Amino acid sequence: MTGNSSALKETDKILLMSISLPNGTNTVAFHRGTVTLGGRIKVSNVLYIPLQCNLISIIRLCKDSRCSVIFSDDTCVVQKHPLRTLIGAC
Repeated sequence: MTGNSSALKETDKILLMSISLPNGTNTVAFHRGTVTLGGRIKVSNVLYIPLQCNLISIIRLCKDSRCSVIFSDDTCVVQKHPLRTLIGAC
């Protein structure tokens, strides 16, 4: 999910979809599209919601990009399958 509509490419309108947020409130998704992260990692079916944040589904990222995401106490690494080529880190 993203609150930044300009980040979405290949957008299409969807039927209004209610989204429950962790704080107990609800919001509505209006559009969906594709987002490219770091110029190399493509994630599809990203919902646009009127919030000031971005949330990423790690399982969607891994499936769409055929990659693995590894977390440690201070690092996040994204590696492409099957050779485990580094495609992102923070």
